[in-house]
Parts: sequence; structure tokens; C-alpha cells
Amino acid sequence: MRSRRSFLRDTVLCVGLVVLAQLVVADSFKCRFSVQGATYDLSSLVTAQSEGYALDDNTEGSNKSYLFNICEVVDKPLAACQDATSVAYRYSVGGNPQCISLGSSTLDESTAKFELVDADDAAKGVRLTYTGGSQCDAKPDTTYSFRINFLCGEEPDSYEPRVTQIGDCEFQLQFKSYEGCPVQCKVKDGYMCSDKGVCAFDKDSKTSRCFCYSGRYGDACELDQPEKAGGSSCDLMCRVLSVVCICIALVIIAAGVVYHRLRRLENTSAHFEPAVDYEPDGLRSNTPYADASINGGANSQRSTAAASSLY
Repeated sequence: MRSRRSFLRDTVLCVGLVVLAQLVVADSFKCRFSVQGATYDLSSLVTAQSEGYALDDNTEGSNKSYLFNICEVVDKPLAACQDATSVAYRYSVGGNPQCISLGSSTLDESTAKFELVDADDAAKGVRLTYTGGSQCDAKPDTTYSFRINFLCGEEPDSYEPRVTQIGDCEFQLQFKSYEGCPVQCKVKDGYMCSDKGVCAFDKDSKTSRCFCYSGRYGDACELDQPEKAGGSSCDLMCRVLSVVCICIALVIIAAGVVYHRLRRLENTSAHFEPAVDYEPDGLRSNTPYADASINGGANSQRSTAAASSLY
């Protein structure tokens, strides 16, 4: 009896551990990535396994198509596909249908990798790379891989995403989406940063956020900047700078006036400087009174001589 209870207990424990392990494996790969103050969440892009995303290769003369999913596998599109499920397929239809897998049939951290599109700008976007696909034709020792660049922004309505081959065994899809922006940058009324700012990485606070245009503020730039009392937008610093500029202008004007007056005074002093003549007999003044004194003295001597002759 005791052994039977022990067997049942061990069986229940074993089943519980198996279920828990399955749950852990199923939840081991989350469609969420955090690094350097930026968190990306692509869970809203995940589709059902039976659906996925389909793209046609619009290159002239090409009949290739692509089927892939985000953070989830997708059912094979053709019977020609060897793997029943995969994260991405490249296939062609026609007389000779072909199909290759661009990723693994299982999804975990060893077959799906997140990283920043730009290591120097954490808010620019995130890249999801699938590995472990079919054997590469050009390099038999390598498997095909597929990477998707989610850039922060919004594509114009006319944009058509395309898959390009960037190597012998690697394919890439790139497009802009709000899902390619860090969750720290808020969406309001269907627009990133309320369409009144830009999502970027703040190097000072070491996190991503909305940088609002002039006159806006808030986590999503959703608020108008209130005007200050009196209706003036000029703050204290603006007023101080205005006063300083006026003082500098007054000093310059005063300096100009003083300089002008000094020049006039200098010219006047030069105009009234006494003039002198240099005669062979010596220095003689041009002052009329000096001449009269000299001439008067000579006349006095003549008068004295005349008077002496009379006696």
C-alpha cells in the first residue's frame, strides 16, 4: 500500500514537472527586448500559426514569395516544403515548385535573437534574426537565416516592403513601424509622440523618450506649453539679457560723445597757439604792443637829441 502511494506520488510529481517544463519552454522566448534604456515589444505583431505574413518578390522575372511570422512559427505554404512549420519560408509555385526554410521549426533563444539596429542609437529600432533554416545551396556547411529590421517611425502609404538577399545564405526585410520604437516613447491618438515630437535616446537620463517640439510637453507631447502671466513668453533670463544689451549700447554712445569732444578741444588748442618769427637780429615778437614800445623808445631818443642841439 505504501509502495502504491509512493508510486502515485512520484507519477504526479513527474507529470507536474513535465507540464512545468513545457510551460517554461513555451514562455522562454518572449517577443520583448530590453537594452540600454530602451524596451521593444513586438507582441502585437504576432499572428496565428495558420496565417503569418506573405510577401511577393516584385523583382522583374521573379516568381518567389515569402511567408513568415513574428515571434511565432507558421505552417508550410506548399507540400514541397520539407519542414511542416518554420518561422519563415521562401518558395515558388509553377511547374517546378520549390521551398526552403529560412529559420528553425522551433522558436527559442538559440534560433531567434534580438539586437539593436544601431548600437550607437538605442531608439532607432530593433532587429529580429532567425537562424537554423534549410541547408544553404552556396555553402553546404551553413543554414539559411532571415532577419527583420523594425525601424522606429511610420512608412508612407505608398511604401511596399521588400525582402532582399544580403548574402549567400541570408535574407532581410526592413520597414518602419511604431512597434519598432521603444515603449518609453508614447503613442497618443494613433501618433508617435502625438506627432508633436520625435522618439530618441536621451544620453543624459540614459533612456528613450519623446523630444517635444517647441510649445509642447508631456510623455507623449500631448500638452500645450502654458503661457506665463501677462501673456509674455520672455523669462527672467531674456529680461536680464535685454537690460545688459541696453547698458552696453549706452556705454558705447557715451564713449563716442567723449571722444568727439576731446577731438574738438584738441583742434581748438592748436588753432590759438602763438606764432613767432625768427629775424636775423634775434627773436622778435609779432605783438603790436611790443613793436610800439620799441618804436616809442627810438622816438624818445631822437627827441632828446634834438632838444640838446637847441641849447
